[in-house]
Amino acid sequence: MKIKQSFFRQLLLSGLALSFFLLSAHTTLAKNGYVSVIKDGTTIRATPSDKGEVRGEVFAGFPLQIINNKGEWSEVVDFEGDKGWVSNTLISPKKSVIVKGKNISLHEAPNSDKDNPVVVIARYGVTFTPLESRGEWLKVRYEDGTEGWVSIEQIWPTKPFESAVTKPTSSASDKHKKHSPAPTVKKTAAKVKKHKEHR
Repeated sequence: MKIKQSFFRQLLLSGLALSFFLLSAHTTLAKNGYVSVIKDGTTIRATPSDKGEVRGEVFAGFPLQIINNKGEWSEVVDFEGDKGWVSNTLISPKKSVIVKGKNISLHEAPNSDKDNPVVVIARYGVTFTPLESRGEWLKVRYEDGTEGWVSIEQIWPTKPFESAVTKPTSSASDKHKKHSPAPTVKKTAAKVKKHKEHR
């Protein structure tokens, strides 16, 4: 009987230790990882509360980077350096990337050769699902199924599959926000255009 009790006690302790390890690993991943917004109209707030001042409104698929956690809330930063808090119920570990250039080209192959056909022209603010990374290029898919390769310099995050917190730089607008209420800014999804010359 004593042997059985000792065995089950060791088994229980091992299980608890494993659970703690997995929980810690999940917490670390959450703090260092990239996430995306689940639904349109998600509000980013100044404080981790439903009563917090609304700093902005984002659409489904919008990528964010978690920089801090507090209970059921995560402090996040977006591709423009804007920070705020979002409820964990409104974000997902699903990866997405967003265009940070005015007009960028998605190509058929991951290279900058002049004869590399253009598949799509995408505007600032368009989001894609990242599929594959190859050097300085990322293969992405648009919501209509269109796929192509884009230079990582033209999107954010540049390495969506990695978990690395980059400290945002404070801008003049960030300093202004500390002294007066921030305006509510709705970040709307842009569209992509098929490149007519390459149909």
